[in-house]
Amino acid sequence: MNRQRGTILLYGLLALAILGLISGIAWKIYSAGQTSKQTEWDKASMQQAKKETAQSTTAATQLEAKNAEAKVVYKTITRTVDKYIDRPVYRAECFDADGLRDANAALVGQAAAPPKPDYSVPKPDPAGRRQGWLGTAQTD
Repeated sequence: MNRQRGTILLYGLLALAILGLISGIAWKIYSAGQTSKQTEWDKASMQQAKKETAQSTTAATQLEAKNAEAKVVYKTITRTVDKYIDRPVYRAECFDADGLRDANAALVGQAAAPPKPDYSVPKPDPAGRRQGWLGTAQTD
């Protein structure tokens, strides 16, 4: 019986060694295929990067050439009034004091002074009451 156990153990170890050898060979084949695919992908990505770089360089060169051709052109446009409207409505004064001040300032080319009130502003009540305000409810 010991002899049978030794033989079974020997066959088991031999089968395990063969299985390990087969799996090692399979792993080598798999990793070699994976490495070859990785190198293919690396080459393809390098070619694509070179192609994109060349396209962007040509586009930038064309853009710079167009920008160099562009010029700034100034045109002065002058027009004359051929028709004058002369009606009595426009002869009368049509500006109030603020409008007249603004129009004169615009003719001179300066900013108009801020308007001044016609009356003095009353000072606030020290008690905090409002004049004319009797509250929310009134009782007699």
